[in-house]
Amino acid sequence: PEDTPIGVSFAKHFGLEDAILDVKILPDRGSDALAYQGLAREIAALEGNEAHFLKTSLQPIRAHTSNTAPQVVIDDREGCLRYVGMAFENITVGESPLWLKIKLLLSGLRPINTIVDITNYLMLLTGQPTHAFDRDTITGTVTIRKAKNNETLTLLTGETKTLSVEDVVIADDTQALALAGVMGGTRSLVTEKTKNIFLEIATFDGATVRR
Repeated sequence: PEDTPIGVSFAKHFGLEDAILDVKILPDRGSDALAYQGLAREIAALEGNEAHFLKTSLQPIRAHTSNTAPQVVIDDREGCLRYVGMAFENITVGESPLWLKIKLLLSGLRPINTIVDITNYLMLLTGQPTHAFDRDTITGTVTIRKAKNNETLTLLTGETKTLSVEDVVIADDTQALALAGVMGGTRSLVTEKTKNIFLEIATFDGATVRR
C-alpha cells in the first residue's frame, strides 16, 4: 500500500516476523494437537497454566427454522459420525484481509477468498474442519455415502480421482461433490460469483480419512 512507511522492515510491518514451530504429530493426537488451540492447551498444561480461551464460555446460537439449507441424510454411519450444515444467503465473496492471508501462508496454506480462507483458518485454530459449498450448485438432498465403484470426482486441485467403495463422499442427487474429510470438488467451488453458501461442519471417521 502507498501509505506503508519507508525504511521499516517489510516482515515486521506486515506481521511476517514470527516464530514457527514445526511439530511432528502422531496419529493418536490428531484430534487435538493438529490445531493451534490444542497445542496451546498442551503447552499451558506443561507449564502449569490454563489456556486463556478455556476461561470463556460461549453460548450456542440457534439457527432460524426457515434456514434454506438442503436436507441432510447420513447413509454411511460408520464413515460419518455427525454432519450439520447451514445456509448463508446474499453474501459477498472477496479478497481476505492481509492478516488472514499471512496466518494461512505461515501455516502452509494458500489464500483463496474470504469464505475459503475463514474456513481454513478456523480449522487450523480449533481442529474442526469445515467446508463451504456453493449452495446454488447443490441439487436436492445432501447425502453422506460410500462412493460408487469407479465413480469419479474432480478435486479442487484439478485432479480427477477414480473412487472406490472404501471412500466416503458428500453427494447431492446427481453426483459426488466432495471427498469426506479430504477435499471438496470443483463443481461446488466457492468463487467470487457465489451468492449463497452451504456450510458443512462434520465429524468423519479419522481412520477412513487418513487411509
